[in-house]
Amino acid sequence: MISVVCVYNDQNILDKYLLHSLKYQENSYELILLDNTQNQFKSAAEAPNYGGGQATGTYIMFIHQDLELGTRRWLEEAEKVT
Repeated sequence: MISVVCVYNDQNILDKYLLHSLKYQENSYELILLDNTQNQFKSAAEAPNYGGGQATGTYIMFIHQDLELGTRRWLEEAEKVT
C-alpha cells in the first residue's frame, strides 16, 4: 500500500485535482493531508517530514495539491514499478 502525503494551502485546489483523482483509484491507499493554510510549518521540509513520519504504507508518495493521478490504476502501476 502507498501512503499519499500532501501538504496543502488551498482546499479548493486540493479538492479539484488531487482528491478528485484519488477518489477513483482502484487500489487502497493511506491519505495523509497536512493543512498548512496557517503556515504552521516553518520550512518546506518540515511538513512532509512530519507526514512521512505518520505513514504506515509500504511506500510513501509525497505529492503536491495541484497534481492529478492520470488513470484509475496509477497507484497500482506505481507499486508494480518499485
